This record gives sequence, C-alpha cells and structure tokens, in this order.
Amino acid sequence: MIHSELKKDLKRAIEKSLKIKVKEIHLEHPENPEFGDYASNFALVKFKEIKSKMPNLTNPLDLAKKIIENFSKKDYLEKVEVFPPGFINFYLKDKIFCSNLKKILREKEKYGSSKIGRKKTIVIDYSAPNIAKPFNIGHLRSTIIGQALYNIYKFLGYKVIGDNHIGDWGTQYGKLIYAIKKWGNEKEIEKDPIRKLHELYVRFHEEVEKNPQLEDEGRKWFKKLEKGDREAERIWKKCVDWSLKEFDRIYRILDIKIDLTLGESFYVPMLKNIIKEALKKRVGSTFWFTLPIK
Repeated sequence: MIHSELKKDLKRAIEKSLKIKVKEIHLEHPENPEFGDYASNFALVKFKEIKSKMPNLTNPLDLAKKIIENFSKKDYLEKVEVFPPGFINFYLKDKIFCSNLKKILREKEKYGSSKIGRKKTIVIDYSAPNIAKPFNIGHLRSTIIGQALYNIYKFLGYKVIGDNHIGDWGTQYGKLIYAIKKWGNEKEIEKDPIRKLHELYVRFHEEVEKNPQLEDEGRKWFKKLEKGDREAERIWKKCVDWSLKEFDRIYRILDIKIDLTLGESFYVPMLKNIIKEALKKRVGSTFWFTLPIK
C-alpha cells in the first residue's frame, strides 16, 4: 500500500537527516488537493525538541527542507514540496491511481484483505440479549459493533469466532415462570412471545407492589428450576426457544453472523468446581451476608 510505503520512506529520510530514531510517522490527506495527496506535520510538531540538538535551525520550515534533502526520488511520487509554516507535502503520480483502480477491479471484494491474522484466532463476544425481553438500544449497538469487528478481523485473515452470551438464568426466570402459570396462556404467548413475556414480567412486578409475598413465589420457582423440576424446566425452555427464534429473525434482518450461542445456564453445572478451584488457589473471596430475622 502506498500509504505504508510513504511512511517508511519518510521515516528513513528523517532518521538520515537528523540522526535520530523515529517510532511513528503520521500522514494526513490535505483538505485542498492543491497541497498534494499526503502531508506530514512532523517538522512542526518536533521542531522545539530537535532545535535543542540542532541550534542552527531557525524555524520548522528549515527543518522540513532539511528532511526532504534526504528524501530520495520515488517511482510513485510526482514531487515533494515544503509549505509554510513547516508542512511536507507529497504528490502521487497519476499512474498510481490507475494501477490501484486496476487492482480493485481485478480483486473485487477481496481488495484490501491481508493475511496478517493467519494462524491466529480471535473471539468476539457481542449482542448478548436477555431471554424473554426485547432488544434494547444497548444490545443493538453491541450487535452491530461486534459484527463490524468480526468482518474486519476476518478480512485480515484471522479465524474469528462470534460468541453470543445470552442472559437466560437467574431469579427473574422464577418470577416469569410464576407469571406464566398464574396469568399467561402459552398458545397466546407463542403468537407474539417477546411482547407477551415482557408484559407478564412487568405485571409480576406490578402485583408485587400490592403483594410483596409474590417475590417468594418467584424465588421458589427459580429454586425448582435449579433443582431440575420438570414443569419449571419445560416453561423455561419454551421461553428460551421463543426468544432465540425472535433474536434469529433480527439477526437475519441485520445480516449478523453468530457462530456460538451459549447462555448463562450453560455454565451452571461448572460453578461449584470453579468456586472450589478459585478458593483453593486463593483467587476468590468469601462473603458473609447478615439478613434480618423475620
């Protein structure tokens, strides 16, 4: 790429002219095409620092001129000029643009790809919606940004795994199971599951305002779910299936690729051993909660 090549050539010229080591070179595209295709403000930014070592320099413009003295002729450049107060401007040859256009037409959608990520794997965790709840703006944001990163890394040659860690476990699902059994109709829910399930969850909390003991009912049903109660598992699995179906519909609209979908529930069987291992290695902490006695 011309951009990378020009940066390397400018770096060499600076190091040769000033007898210093340069870590990074920044190039910009001038807003006015009359000032070239690329421009560097290195002389402006570094003038004070370099003048302390080279007192003969009077201003950034002198420094810029000194740098281009050691900028050797390049096949891809028409000319290199210096502009006040100290810019170095580069003009590309027309044939470079023609060459790039031919390359774009030849490589088509593969143009710009690379193998920089070859033999490397990257996992991107994105989207992560909650079961039985509608997508919110945060989930959509994560989904779109995650997919963009997925596409970029894949284009650069990485093996990419798109991971969707959904929220499908916790006391809230005990509350939802209770609400479905108390006020819900599964056949009706199936017609518009996300909206109906959300309404039932909201209703549960409205009813709790009148009857706080319903919180205990929610905890009881989640405890049943944790212990593998068939009815609790049946309803919970339906909620998961209904939700995943809706999520997939949204992903198809947005052209989102998910390689792996695992919920919080996937890790539940592993938790006891993980906690034991963490405590054994002293990388965990134990908390004691004091609850009021009723």
